[in-house]
Amino acid sequence: AINDKKFFIGLFPLPPVNEQKRITNKIEETFKQIALLEQELKRREQHKRQLNKNLLYYFTQSKNIVEFNKDLSLILDNFNTLYDNLDNVKELRHSILSLAVQGKLVPQNLNDEPASELLKKIQAEKERLIKEKKIKKEKPLPPIKDEEIPYELPEGWEWVRLNDLSLVMTDGEHINPPAADQGIPIISAKNIGEKDLKFDDLGYVSEDYAQKFWKKCNPENGDILVVSRGGGVGRTIIANCTQRYCLMGSVLLFKLSKEINNSYLYYYLISEEGQLKLTTSSGATAQPAIYITHLKRNYILTLPPINEQERIVAKVDQLMHLCDELEASITHAQKDRELLMQAVLQEVFGGN
Repeated sequence: AINDKKFFIGLFPLPPVNEQKRITNKIEETFKQIALLEQELKRREQHKRQLNKNLLYYFTQSKNIVEFNKDLSLILDNFNTLYDNLDNVKELRHSILSLAVQGKLVPQNLNDEPASELLKKIQAEKERLIKEKKIKKEKPLPPIKDEEIPYELPEGWEWVRLNDLSLVMTDGEHINPPAADQGIPIISAKNIGEKDLKFDDLGYVSEDYAQKFWKKCNPENGDILVVSRGGGVGRTIIANCTQRYCLMGSVLLFKLSKEINNSYLYYYLISEEGQLKLTTSSGATAQPAIYITHLKRNYILTLPPINEQERIVAKVDQLMHLCDELEASITHAQKDRELLMQAVLQEVFGGN
């Protein structure tokens, strides 16, 4: 608060009236120049972002290797200019994933066993588990229609339904169980982080209730978890966790065939293409939500041969690590600029 008495008796420097006018004119002139500079910087930044989006769009849509290399050269030639802010690096991540799931990130090997053979192995695995009564038999889904296919795939790839790759697709418990002070942790949407599980702000259930949970939904290390309702619908992680826990109904669980690289499916699900399908597969609702029945029927994705899945995952891992380093260097440079500005201001205004 302002102390009126001290405020009104406080001292301040008063220049002659003519100098007051000169000071005022100088400040107004300087502020106008600063405003013009800000406008120009915003215009250049918007231009740069649009250029980046255009280059990445043509890069991901290139029809042949000649176009691909031409667009790649443009990006590399302007890399330092394009990637000096975090938003553009985010766009670069999206483009890497887009190239990966379309079969444009790594070269194909015609000696790889095609994905059609991979699907046969997954089906055989499912039939074995059904006989062993470890999973339930489901009604077959209709074949994928031509109008459902958005683009052509490389030789050896297949368009498949998400259910074709999953041994189990389910969600957690929909009824809140009796709370316990300790026991088995309960995971809901709020505990699904950007890259892993967050074991904080937890509820617990007793071991007996946990056993009931696990009959329907038994999360294990390596399963894929997706937020289906609440905050962050579509947020996806691989559950790299050996700790036992139970899932609530705001989280979906995909338990994959051992024939599938779970990191490939994870990268597909977090790509722009994958996220759009996740959030639209259940149609328009008052509140955003994802439903298992709609996913099984509506969600189709690209499936490369298993050897190419491994190559794609290795390349994406490498490029995402480089993006991490790029973001860190940009953040560091921004901090350096802020410190420099603070030092200049302190030098100008900080003392005698």
